Amino acid sequence: YKQGGQDGECDVVVEDDRTIIFFECKAKAVTRAAMQGDRNNALFTYLEGVTAAQAQALQHETILERDGYLEFEDGTRLDKFGRRVVRVSMTLHDHGTLHDRFLFAQLSSLIAGGTVRGTDPKQMKRVAKLNEIIVRLRDNLGADLDDGTEPDERFWVRALPTALLSYSHLATLLVEHASPSALARVLSKPATFATGSVLKEYHFMRTQGLLEI
Repeated sequence: YKQGGQDGECDVVVEDDRTIIFFECKAKAVTRAAMQGDRNNALFTYLEGVTAAQAQALQHETILERDGYLEFEDGTRLDKFGRRVVRVSMTLHDHGTLHDRFLFAQLSSLIAGGTVRGTDPKQMKRVAKLNEIIVRLRDNLGADLDDGTEPDERFWVRALPTALLSYSHLATLLVEHASPSALARVLSKPATFATGSVLKEYHFMRTQGLLEI
């Protein structure tokens, strides 16, 4: 799509009469260096995977909230119609606790306020791309959508309707929550057991009777 001076593409959009879910898919895996504790590699992996996907989905949501619709190049139109929007970052592999949506909500404002700098000429193209991701995240998390939120609230409020899943996570959840609205209720439940694990959180929410089947 090209709309309001911005262009983008949606990987997958699913909808029903109450919910719209944007899925943005990244194949970026956690590098060996990141798994061994290299902080720079861990940060770059998070930015290029989860954060990049959320920044893209946030742009879709911002335009949808601002204009009331998204119009795609093939003429298809997605109307908001007062429906809730949930954004899902999909990764090919399991990133462990990096899939914790509350971690993203807490880190997003810090990331959006930062800048990546590099000294290695071989890494400058990558650094520039990372900063593009950060700018997109910042612009859309802090967008004024005339929704009654104060400027210092927007980052937190807009970061919450977020889910970070691997394909195996999604396959597990779809067994009992196949419609967009049913899936959205699981993904955006305002509760956490602080396990840092998508499937453990789901297990505990089920056993505590917090989910409708």
